[in-house]
Amino acid sequence: MAAVLLGVTSNEIRELNRGFGGRIEMNNNVDTIFASANYATSFWEKVAHVVRGIAGGHLFDNGNKRTAFESVRLFRRRNEVVTGTSDTILRETVRLIAIHEVTEIEDIVHRLRGF
Repeated sequence: MAAVLLGVTSNEIRELNRGFGGRIEMNNNVDTIFASANYATSFWEKVAHVVRGIAGGHLFDNGNKRTAFESVRLFRRRNEVVTGTSDTILRETVRLIAIHEVTEIEDIVHRLRGF
């Protein structure tokens, strides 16, 4: 059974990744990332854990940054969250997470939320 976080299933994240050419989870798995994120208290903290797990943890064999980017957009749509950063800033945030320039959840939250 797929894990669920904020109304999004782990299988939906896997499907996003497959759309970017990913085939396997390499360094962890989405269900474990969702389980850890469930301990966070806020929407943005939960999403930050997912983004860091995907982009910063190089979760999949391909398409990690694109999957992390689209995951944020999916979480926002599914939860009707209209605040946050522009797509340009979101892409840059995901890139910085992927190269380990931004690693702390608090910093990721600030960047994702936009304030």
